[in-house]
Parts: sequence; structure tokens; C-alpha cells
Amino acid sequence: MKMPSLSSSEYGASEDVPYPEVPPEVLAQPSLDLQIEEMREWFKAWKTSNHSVRDYRRYFKPNLCYLEGQWTNVDGDAIDEPFHSERHHLDADSFFDLQDKIKYTSQTGRKSNLENYAYLPTTISHINEMGGIQYSQWNYQILCHPITEVDIPLTAFQVEDDLGSRLAEKKALSEFSKKRAARFSLKEPNENVNQATGFTKINKGSMLDKLMSQIPDTLVLILYLSVKLYLNKQHEEDFMFHLLNPCRQGQLSANVVDDLFNEIAYPHQLKVSRDNFNSSILKPLNAGYYHRFYQVLSKDAMGVNIFRRGFSDNNLFVAYNTRSKVTPTKVKEKCKPKDNCPSNWREASHRVSYAIP
Repeated sequence: MKMPSLSSSEYGASEDVPYPEVPPEVLAQPSLDLQIEEMREWFKAWKTSNHSVRDYRRYFKPNLCYLEGQWTNVDGDAIDEPFHSERHHLDADSFFDLQDKIKYTSQTGRKSNLENYAYLPTTISHINEMGGIQYSQWNYQILCHPITEVDIPLTAFQVEDDLGSRLAEKKALSEFSKKRAARFSLKEPNENVNQATGFTKINKGSMLDKLMSQIPDTLVLILYLSVKLYLNKQHEEDFMFHLLNPCRQGQLSANVVDDLFNEIAYPHQLKVSRDNFNSSILKPLNAGYYHRFYQVLSKDAMGVNIFRRGFSDNNLFVAYNTRSKVTPTKVKEKCKPKDNCPSNWREASHRVSYAIP
């Protein structure tokens, strides 16, 4: 498993997720057979979520893995490898060559057994005044984030009933949950669930929202690298704790505010309006961390002021960043009277990355 690199600010750099220590009770056993037997007891405690005798939580640490993608700037027609792989590479000379191969395999139904093709579309992201074209290529990578604040026992997961997969195998839900094809989601506390409908209350936010909000974009890691140069070990650990726990520590970094269309985006957990807004209580949403909901003070024509970044897609999380490699998306909007714009218009520009846990 890979996580964003803490030692390099290079775009796409990653490193291995650190392994947890072996419980000392296992290492203290005098023989290999006894160590195996003791280790099995630790796995049993983890499986049953029972930490009364063997507190597995220090050694069985959860990680949240996610697929991250963004549009990236293209220099010429050279193709960018999304990430390092020991098994695969992109078997193409350029992104046009890759698209031709994807088009061929799609239209003919033929497959390359080496599986070294990927659907990485390109788009025209900008045309300058002289007619010059700027291309952008879709890129992605799979990363993991160590969960630092909470324990996530196996009992926190519930199986999702995929009728297509389950009925094809003629399995009851209890049997299907033991199959590799089973999917699971995190259970929600009762206070977060509408008991009449069974859905999570939108203003409460789900456990997944809380976990994804811990994941910063590369902007945070670059800031960490610059500070790491002169912090000693103890202060470095304190800084990383503050850095990777923005909700508890006041969001010390990656402070990106989304104020497009003359409306500031706020966290969605507390319902607000222009009538009850208190700026000392509710701060703008830090869009530099992955999230899927936001709210604004004004309501739309349907009386709604809480919105989902992915519209109808409930699995898409979004974060803003300042990486020069990521293609910015731009829009012109009318200025507020206090902005005092010479032409009454301003250009807003943001770089965006997307994540699916």
C-alpha cells in the first residue's frame, strides 16, 4: 500500500504505508510455534473486536485507500505514467497512440493479454488568442491514508445487498457476506440516521465523511516538507499530528476557501442561513481536504442550501489544490460591490482533484 510521500514534493511521489509493530507478547514467546499460536489469538481479538485481553488497536491499524484522479497539463504529446507499478506500464508512445489502442480494442472486442492499456482521455482545456491549444490528460493513482484518530473495528462494517451478484449465485445475504464479491459500508451511529427512512442525515455527515476529511492534498505535504527541515523529532511529530487532524486542530494548513458565485462554502454539518449566521462559530469550509458536501448561506429556488459536489454521485469526494501540474478550471463571475473590480468582472481559477474511497 502506498501513501503520499512525506520526503518528496514531486508530483505523484508516494511511499509505503508504515507497517505496525509486532505485539511484544508475540515476540516474548520462546519458540516459533508459540509465537504463531499467540499471533492467532491477536488476530482473533481483532476479528471479534474484543480488546479486553489483547488490545489489538495499537497493532491492527486501519488505512483508508482511495482512487485519486485529476486533469493534468500535457507538454507535447508525451504520455505520463499515472503511477509506478511492478506489473504494468502504459504500452504507448503518446497519449494519441494510447487512445487509438483503446479505440481499437473497444470497437473490435479484442484484448491485450498483457493488460498494459488504460483509458486516459485527453481534453482541450484552453485555447489562447492565437489559436494555440492546451491539452490536458486524465491521470489517476491509488493511495492509502493511515487513520490516526479512531479505531475502526470489523463490527463497524455492514454488508451491502448487491442483488445482481447475490441472486446470480443464489445466496442468502448471510452467505453472500462471506464471498469475495461482497461489498461493505460503514455503519452509522443511530443519532446520524433517519429512523423512518434509514438514510444518513445530511446535516450530520457520515463516518466516511469524517475519515475522508482527514486526507489533505499535496499542498499540505509540501508545507510539511518545508517545516521538517528545521523541526526536531518531537516537534515534527506534533506538527504531523496537527497537520493530519485538521478538524481537531483548526485546519492549520491547506486553507483553501471556495467563494465562487459570491457565496462562501461552509461545512454542511451545522445548518445556517443569513438570519442565524455567526462568523465566530462557523468558519469557511477548508476545501483543501476531501469532502463531498458543502453549504452556502442563500437558498436556491427549491429552498436548498446544502449541496453535493458530485451531484447525484454519492461516492465522489473533491479537494482543491495548488499543484501546478494540475490543470486549473476557470470561470468569470460578476464582482461584489466591495471588490471594486475595474471591469465589474473577475476570473476565478481552481485546481481540483477527485477521490473515490
